[in-house]
Amino acid sequence: PSSVIPSLDALDLTAARVHPLIEQLFGLRLTHAEETLRAVTVNGEAGELLNLAGGSAAFRIERRSWAGTSLFEISTITIPGSYAMSRILDSSAQLTAF
Repeated sequence: PSSVIPSLDALDLTAARVHPLIEQLFGLRLTHAEETLRAVTVNGEAGELLNLAGGSAAFRIERRSWAGTSLFEISTITIPGSYAMSRILDSSAQLTAF
Protein backbone atom coordinates (compact mmCIF):
# COMPACT_ATOMS: atom_id res chain seq x y z
CA PRO A 1 0.00 0.00 0.00
CA SER A 2 1.13 3.56 -0.68
CA SER A 3 1.08 4.38 3.05
CA VAL A 4 3.83 1.78 3.57
CA ILE A 5 5.67 2.16 0.25
CA PRO A 6 4.88 5.64 -1.09
CA SER A 7 7.29 5.33 -4.04
CA LEU A 8 5.95 1.99 -5.33
CA ASP A 9 4.75 3.56 -8.60
CA ALA A 10 8.30 4.76 -9.32
CA LEU A 11 9.86 1.28 -9.10
CA ASP A 12 10.78 -0.64 -12.24
CA LEU A 13 8.74 -3.79 -11.67
CA THR A 14 9.62 -5.27 -15.07
CA ALA A 15 13.19 -6.07 -14.08
CA ALA A 16 12.58 -7.96 -10.82
CA ARG A 17 9.96 -9.89 -8.91
CA VAL A 18 7.85 -7.58 -6.76
CA HIS A 19 8.01 -9.21 -3.31
CA PRO A 20 11.81 -9.74 -3.14
CA LEU A 21 12.28 -6.16 -4.36
CA ILE A 22 10.00 -4.82 -1.62
CA GLU A 23 11.88 -6.86 0.98
CA GLN A 24 15.25 -5.60 -0.29
CA LEU A 25 14.29 -1.91 -0.53
CA PHE A 26 11.88 -1.51 2.38
CA GLY A 27 12.62 -4.40 4.75
CA LEU A 28 9.09 -5.80 4.49
CA ARG A 29 9.03 -9.59 4.35
CA LEU A 30 5.78 -11.15 3.27
CA THR A 31 5.21 -14.02 5.66
CA HIS A 32 1.99 -15.68 4.55
CA ALA A 33 -1.02 -15.44 2.28
CA GLU A 34 -4.55 -16.75 1.92
CA GLU A 35 -6.03 -17.53 -1.47
CA THR A 36 -9.60 -18.32 -2.39
CA LEU A 37 -10.42 -19.79 -5.80
CA ARG A 38 -13.96 -19.35 -7.09
CA ALA A 39 -15.76 -20.38 -10.25
CA VAL A 40 -17.48 -17.28 -11.66
CA THR A 41 -19.06 -15.96 -14.82
CA VAL A 42 -17.74 -12.76 -16.37
CA ASN A 43 -19.68 -9.81 -17.67
CA GLY A 44 -18.99 -6.19 -18.48
CA GLU A 45 -15.45 -4.88 -18.23
CA ALA A 46 -13.90 -8.18 -17.06
CA GLY A 47 -15.39 -9.97 -20.07
CA GLU A 48 -14.16 -7.28 -22.43
CA LEU A 49 -10.63 -7.28 -20.99
CA LEU A 50 -10.44 -11.07 -21.26
CA ASN A 51 -12.07 -11.07 -24.69
CA LEU A 52 -14.89 -13.31 -23.43
CA ALA A 53 -18.60 -13.21 -24.14
CA GLY A 54 -20.88 -12.18 -21.29
CA GLY A 55 -21.68 -15.12 -19.02
CA SER A 56 -18.50 -17.03 -19.91
CA ALA A 57 -16.96 -19.25 -17.24
CA ALA A 58 -13.88 -18.03 -15.41
CA PHE A 59 -11.86 -18.51 -12.24
CA ARG A 60 -11.38 -15.72 -9.72
CA ILE A 61 -8.46 -15.87 -7.31
CA GLU A 62 -8.72 -13.59 -4.29
CA ARG A 63 -5.44 -13.25 -2.40
CA ARG A 64 -4.53 -11.53 0.85
CA SER A 65 -0.85 -11.28 1.83
CA TRP A 66 0.61 -10.36 5.20
CA ALA A 67 3.90 -9.03 6.48
CA GLY A 68 3.78 -10.46 10.00
CA THR A 69 0.44 -9.41 11.44
CA SER A 70 -0.06 -6.48 9.03
CA LEU A 71 -2.23 -6.94 5.97
CA PHE A 72 0.02 -5.96 3.09
CA GLU A 73 -1.78 -6.71 -0.16
CA ILE A 74 -5.22 -7.61 -1.47
CA SER A 75 -5.48 -8.75 -5.07
CA THR A 76 -8.14 -10.22 -7.31
CA ILE A 77 -7.22 -12.10 -10.48
CA THR A 78 -9.75 -13.35 -13.02
CA ILE A 79 -8.73 -15.87 -15.67
CA PRO A 80 -10.74 -17.61 -18.40
CA GLY A 81 -12.22 -20.96 -17.40
CA SER A 82 -10.51 -22.62 -20.36
CA TYR A 83 -7.04 -22.09 -18.84
CA ALA A 84 -5.35 -24.98 -17.06
CA MET A 85 -3.94 -24.14 -13.64
CA SER A 86 -1.54 -25.85 -11.29
CA ARG A 87 0.02 -24.80 -8.02
CA ILE A 88 3.01 -26.15 -6.12
CA LEU A 89 2.76 -25.66 -2.37
CA ASP A 90 5.57 -26.10 0.11
CA SER A 91 5.26 -28.53 3.00
CA SER A 92 3.97 -25.85 5.41
CA ALA A 93 0.93 -25.03 3.24
CA GLN A 94 -2.47 -25.79 4.68
CA LEU A 95 -5.49 -26.27 2.44
CA THR A 96 -8.97 -25.49 3.68
CA ALA A 97 -12.12 -26.53 1.81
CA PHE A 98 -15.17 -24.25 1.95
